[in-house]
Amino acid sequence: NNLIDGNKQNYWSTTDNTNQAMLIFDLKKTTTFDIISLQEFIALGQRIDGFTIDVYEQEKWQEIYAGASIGAKRLIKLNEAVTTQKIRIKIKAPVCITLSEVGIYKYAG
Repeated sequence: NNLIDGNKQNYWSTTDNTNQAMLIFDLKKTTTFDIISLQEFIALGQRIDGFTIDVYEQEKWQEIYAGASIGAKRLIKLNEAVTTQKIRIKIKAPVCITLSEVGIYKYAG
């Protein structure tokens, strides 16, 4: 998957006329994290103007963060750690959407 391969030159995009997208990541096991990293493929310009991040808890999606732009790289520090197996990112932009990397991390401190 281009979004989790660690290569910033690879990217995922919607088709030219699609300006909303929903990505679901199944982590395959329950994972605890409190930092989310998002990176647009900035070589094609900053495009995203709104996004939400949800986790799947107790048989339903729960929003844990909402933001506007992402840009070259956006690190999101959550107020508290969350534990889940599935993450959903909903994105909107005025033009086709591009993302180069998505990551989740647990702060050691």
